Amino acid sequence: MSTSRVLQIVHADETGGVNTLAEALGEALASRGHAVDVAFLFPNKGVGIAGKLAGIARVALLILTGRYDAVFAFQSTGSAVASLVGWLAGCPHRVVHQTALPGMVRLPLRWLDLIVGSAGLCTDIVVNSQATLDAFAGYPAPYRRRLALIEHGVTRPVPARDRAATLARFAVPDDGTILLTVGRMAAQKNHAVMIKALARLPSARLVVAGDGPLRAAGEALGAEFGVANNLHLLGDVGQQDIADLLAASDVFVFPSVWESFGLAAVEAAMAGVPIVASDLPVLREVLANRDTSVRFVASDDPDKWAAAVRSIPRGALSGRRATPADPQGGERYTISRMVDGYDALLRGKPVRSVSIHPLGLR
Repeated sequence: MSTSRVLQIVHADETGGVNTLAEALGEALASRGHAVDVAFLFPNKGVGIAGKLAGIARVALLILTGRYDAVFAFQSTGSAVASLVGWLAGCPHRVVHQTALPGMVRLPLRWLDLIVGSAGLCTDIVVNSQATLDAFAGYPAPYRRRLALIEHGVTRPVPARDRAATLARFAVPDDGTILLTVGRMAAQKNHAVMIKALARLPSARLVVAGDGPLRAAGEALGAEFGVANNLHLLGDVGQQDIADLLAASDVFVFPSVWESFGLAAVEAAMAGVPIVASDLPVLREVLANRDTSVRFVASDDPDKWAAAVRSIPRGALSGRRATPADPQGGERYTISRMVDGYDALLRGKPVRSVSIHPLGLR
């Protein structure tokens, strides 16, 4: 098999689904003999306009001089840089990713993405779920012809600690139902609805693995609703910590208002944790036919979230869970299957011929 030099462009070195995808993809491509470099557009937090322009210029120069066979970009600004500069550099594969739904992207960047994709400055536009693919149904045909559905590969979480050791590590008392959610403390993840629901669940504790701009607001909301002592904001934690927390939790809650895939929810399903999730088409897609209990709830109703948590059968709770088994998820969302799709793109094979079929294109 021929190998390629690949540059991955990520906005920042921070915890999140995009970085998890980029890291897993880079490691898997490297294991198949591809040479993979990673460039962060904005390596330092809180940079101003000048710092952002400097970051863009640095990455653009790397593309122009690096003689890469492929440039992969995962977010809006990086995608525009990879497409335009990669085209100027004559890079054969300029692959961008739609890690947000079109309506969730700021209008100037959305128009820029539309122009870049329709004009062919990028060669491939990757989406990782059918629901996200469907969101582009109204886009022009030249744009849609570049769409490729490559479903996310997910590594099954394997805990290294038992429940007692994990809860002790994070100073979470083991005196009731442990609710876990994983994700940045940002508006998309909608932690507020679960903090409000916690006030209706006096024997529960909510553990949040993730940091972000709404952490202080979450703390204030916990105090307002009288649940500060039952709210545990852990900040950013590593992948092994997440695996341990999943094994230690009773219910995984995922109240996002939108997702393009829902990586954390799929990890929870693979770990065998009962799930209460927002009723989104993409979450119904990726959590279909799972060997675990799943409840879907309207994302904005704390009473319904509390009721759904209470409805989880006690026999499904973590202390009584058997070793998780998820054969369908293991077959569908493997790293190997994901990388097969990218290998096909790098070899010029038509990944998009199947994935575009729902939109009526061949």
